Amino acid sequence: MIKPRFKLIFIILLSTALTALSADEGSGDAVECANLIYAGTKSSVCFSEEFLSTVASETSINTSRKFKPVKLGEKEIFRFPFATITGEGAFTLTDEERNNLKLYLEKGGFLLASAGCSSKEWGSSFAHEIETIFPDRKLAEVPMNHPIFRTVFDVDRLDMSHGGEAKLLGLTIGGKIVLVYSPDGLNDTGTMHLAAAARTPCVAIFSAREWPGMWFPYGRGHQVLRARIDCEGCGLIDCVEHKKECLNRIQVSQVLDACTQLLNEQLPESSSRAAECYATTT
Repeated sequence: MIKPRFKLIFIILLSTALTALSADEGSGDAVECANLIYAGTKSSVCFSEEFLSTVASETSINTSRKFKPVKLGEKEIFRFPFATITGEGAFTLTDEERNNLKLYLEKGGFLLASAGCSSKEWGSSFAHEIETIFPDRKLAEVPMNHPIFRTVFDVDRLDMSHGGEAKLLGLTIGGKIVLVYSPDGLNDTGTMHLAAAARTPCVAIFSAREWPGMWFPYGRGHQVLRARIDCEGCGLIDCVEHKKECLNRIQVSQVLDACTQLLNEQLPESSSRAAECYATTT
């Protein structure tokens, strides 16, 4: 049985998807989910599509297994009951995109938003856009007694793998939640977290932009490749000075060895956390 207090990514994606998709399950056709293209050409494909398959397997809702890229400024958006929007860095929506998003949410669409890599610039832009589109409404914290946390599992806490609790913000129209936003990145390592939720050991490669432990897979038997470097914890999205040296230090042979070790089931079962296999400077 999946333990929801350790499966933040899985729970948020699955619960919010079901909130939006349940109204469309009677059609018999596969329900498609949109990944928005916005601010002209800005988009991201970081959201894992694995949870769409989980919706189909865990519920009676038949979903398409792939996101469909959809331009926010076009009418096609109104064909999709559920949409995701994510990215990094500051952005500004066009007037047409703002009008479409307003109408989409008012007419029953559901939007799941997440700041890629917990980008503060993206989060500030998103909050500003919602305030501009809905000047009489505010993003408010979604309380833990909200029905969204009882859709699939009974969730009492949203513990993060690196400590602390996650906070979700929501927008409600006509008594219905139509938007869920996480300032913390839900999308950066979605596939890895879903695999960890299914108790599948992972080989994960991390840069050193965050401190050790941030976003590591929860559970036993994982291998995390991450280089120790003087500038670790920089939080930079664009590494201009060092040209992503922390990632370049991780060798192909190290990744291959880690994968081989997992495939041979050589990791000790008693491990209580992700194994930190730090790359060395060459």
